[in-house]
Amino acid sequence: MRKAILCCCMACPVMAFSEVRLETYCFKMDGGRDVRLEFHTYFDTASEVTLGSVRYGSSKKGIPLVLSGAHADTSSKAANPVSSASWIEFVDGKVNGTYEFSSQGGQIFDLTYTSKASGKKTSFVFEPNAEVSTEGVCTWPH
Repeated sequence: MRKAILCCCMACPVMAFSEVRLETYCFKMDGGRDVRLEFHTYFDTASEVTLGSVRYGSSKKGIPLVLSGAHADTSSKAANPVSSASWIEFVDGKVNGTYEFSSQGGQIFDLTYTSKASGKKTSFVFEPNAEVSTEGVCTWPH
């Protein structure tokens, strides 16, 4: 009986496969300090769920992000609207801060982090000379 069920399952697969798209952006702190940040987005095409994470410098662990809102400014006559997205950062299961990401077409403008505790804003600028590996890791220029 088990062989019959196994053969039937193999002959008639019912599992749907979805694709998860990973995008990685490399940023550095705007200003004097050498702080580097990898910003990752994950989009599941089947469920249409978008998640994210950030990883600072050489840290081995990323910090999870949840998309809280996205907006495209279509008021201008530009071919590509300016898009912005807000991401909530979670540390130890609690909201720790927010990231604001802005872009236009393929041009990335900036990323701003706001601490929930202090309200302090930290700006990051896109690092166009960094390369992204197939695993989504930034290789920084020297």
